[in-house]
Amino acid sequence: MENNFTIKGSLKIEGVRENLQWKDAQVTREYDVIVKDENDNPIKRALIKIDGKTYESDNAGKAKFSLILNESNYIEPKKMEVFEGENLISQKEIDFFTETPIIIIKD
Repeated sequence: MENNFTIKGSLKIEGVRENLQWKDAQVTREYDVIVKDENDNPIKRALIKIDGKTYESDNAGKAKFSLILNESNYIEPKKMEVFEGENLISQKEIDFFTETPIIIIKD
């Protein structure tokens, strides 16, 4: 498709959720995630689960994942779960409009 594109990097999309027109396009949206503890220290090897896939944070607590979105699913939230070991530390709904980087702070 000619209208396919990828969005990477930090992004904040405001004011278009209700008025966005999407036709014959597929977007690969790359999401950056930062996982920290309550003292602002990175959580290494945190598991980020979304859309049937699992990603792992690096030594700086950072991870990336991508979602492929189109006119029929861009507004449908997907559940992202973040684990430290076997302990669930966060759940968040993600869609096209989710601001990045996604910052997860363990309570």
